Amino acid sequence: MSQPTSFLKMAFLSGVSLFFLGGCIHQTWTYRAVSGVNVTRPYEPGSQGPLVLVSMPDANSTAPVVRSNPTKIIDQMSIQQIGMLDRGMVDKISRRDAAVANLHKLQLQLGESHPKIMEAKLEVEEDNQAIESYAKEYRDMQRGKATMVGGNLAPAPVETRKPQTVLMASVRRDFGKYETSVGRTVVLFIDGDPAPGEYWLNPDNSVLIGFSAYSAPARTRVGLTGSIKIISVKDGSVEADIAIHETTEADSTLWVERPYDPMNWQAPWTVTGRHVFQMTTQDDPALRKAALQWMRAEDLKK
Repeated sequence: MSQPTSFLKMAFLSGVSLFFLGGCIHQTWTYRAVSGVNVTRPYEPGSQGPLVLVSMPDANSTAPVVRSNPTKIIDQMSIQQIGMLDRGMVDKISRRDAAVANLHKLQLQLGESHPKIMEAKLEVEEDNQAIESYAKEYRDMQRGKATMVGGNLAPAPVETRKPQTVLMASVRRDFGKYETSVGRTVVLFIDGDPAPGEYWLNPDNSVLIGFSAYSAPARTRVGLTGSIKIISVKDGSVEADIAIHETTEADSTLWVERPYDPMNWQAPWTVTGRHVFQMTTQDDPALRKAALQWMRAEDLKK
């Protein structure tokens, strides 16, 4: 991050913080617990859409469930999805977009018959070809990582049919208008039933979800540190102490390119204190508002 950009962003976030203190922010916290489910585990580091919880058809069953091969997911990744995970793709898309903007400008100024129009069109075409080539290389590399284990071709992944418990902490906030609304959700999943003790967050047992009026829900398994300490489990609730901090640094490029998106205004997220997670049901609207989707196993597409 360049020093001028960093300074501007700090000044902007300071202004937003003062706006918070002025009492103009609306904020709602939700704590929920779900038991007897499995959490779908995407093979890519980050994904679009809500996190899917799948009800276990038989909590006592230990039969294995074979999921689709992760290479299919990798092959279906769009240019935009790759750009969310790879800085090189972001640079190539930015270069192409600049070439497209230049072409439109020349078409307005010179007309279609001018020689510079052909040059600009060729530049756009070359940039598009570079993007497609880079995307192919990226998919090939990620496919190799997904299918090779210890130098050997890995079989389709198999997950043990073991029920999990999900703890969800979510916040929705806005400045009084829908276009300023933003949400964040942290999800911890525990194998089996919840029990008193400390649960440290890591990429294998936790997910961070962010979304706003301008950004669809996006999930990541990195960027969180901390723990949830369960104090007690009783009366359909889980009481726990929370100490969670977001470690991912904001992308200054996105802040400059999308200053209208409140997702890019956010300082690192911290969740602390003692809270009660209420056990909930599949039709609880708070889950969908927090970018979680609860399905039955028979409805899950294999």
